[in-house]
Amino acid sequence: MLSKELGRWLKRIRGGNKPVGWQERTQLFPADLIREFRFFQFNLGNVTYFVRHNSGMDVRMVDTPHFAFAKASRDPDSGAMRAAKSSYLEYLKASWPASGLDTGLEHRESKCQFFLDHITAIETAQQVGNPVLLTRIPGKPGLYVLDGNHRCAIAAALGLSVPAKVLDFTTAFDHFLRVDEFYGTGSKEMPYQSAYLNRQIVRQGRRDDIYERLDALPAGFLQGKTVVDVGCNIGMNAIGARKCGATKVLGLEVSKRMANYATRFAVFDGCYPSVSFLPFVANVDQLPAGERYDVAFMLSIHNHLEHPGNLAEIVRRNVVEAVVFEGHPKTRLGDYQGFLDAVQFSRIEKITDMATSVFDRTPSRPVWILYK
Repeated sequence: MLSKELGRWLKRIRGGNKPVGWQERTQLFPADLIREFRFFQFNLGNVTYFVRHNSGMDVRMVDTPHFAFAKASRDPDSGAMRAAKSSYLEYLKASWPASGLDTGLEHRESKCQFFLDHITAIETAQQVGNPVLLTRIPGKPGLYVLDGNHRCAIAAALGLSVPAKVLDFTTAFDHFLRVDEFYGTGSKEMPYQSAYLNRQIVRQGRRDDIYERLDALPAGFLQGKTVVDVGCNIGMNAIGARKCGATKVLGLEVSKRMANYATRFAVFDGCYPSVSFLPFVANVDQLPAGERYDVAFMLSIHNHLEHPGNLAEIVRRNVVEAVVFEGHPKTRLGDYQGFLDAVQFSRIEKITDMATSVFDRTPSRPVWILYK
């Protein structure tokens, strides 16, 4: 039987049979507004494409290879069409690995033909069929395309209107940034980390103390430093480190989908590529031996690893100055003696105790700085 507390969260998030915040009325947007829609679906791969092809990461619909391809398709034998197709093929090659798709040329050529057929169908009908899905990102201008980039590109290129539904950001997060293996009854249907943009929470999680912990560090501790965040989740500590003065931050996360979403938040918060992310299995993977970081974050990760000794190897090989180490609830320094002995830190400083979660504000998670 569901607890009353969990039941309330399920009701708020699921909203019965329809997502909370899903507008019942489909709105019709004209082509001139569609051209200003923003790209939402940044991932580990396609960010490199947009860095190469755009002056910034605020990508409008008219900046996408989707739009260029749709626009040029009206003259299929032109040089513009050849260039647009080449860019679209390049985009697919960059974007698809993040979704585990085959990037072989034959597969990408098939996608190009599907896109051309889609353009022809919409031009013949003079209307876009299914509504696209949009959202607004708190603190940022414009509407972002959650689902329907190709339909929007075609409509904008052909001068047609597009039907769309606008989701509030919480609903967008739960339906497009959800990683199911990290949700469940024990998680109260909430992400582990609260999602922040510009230090403000835009989706409540089970932990909302990212900046409280960063503010507990000694003044200037991260200023000018390079940081590696092991087990970074959706990247909020990594992004926070950059906002606290770090020059470069790498987040390591076992879930590729989570790393994709962390990349997206780094883009939205203006931190990419200074903050980047990498799929990484902390039990077994190692960073290159010559790669050095001044500081490592290892926050409430130790007991989740089958082989936590690998953390010590990362510290020995890749960390120059210190580790910010957060223990699990109701633990003491001695509970991590194997890790401490493996590294032989020169000095250990206790800085604070963090809350268990938003559901239990008891300060039970100890945080130390472990100096090499």
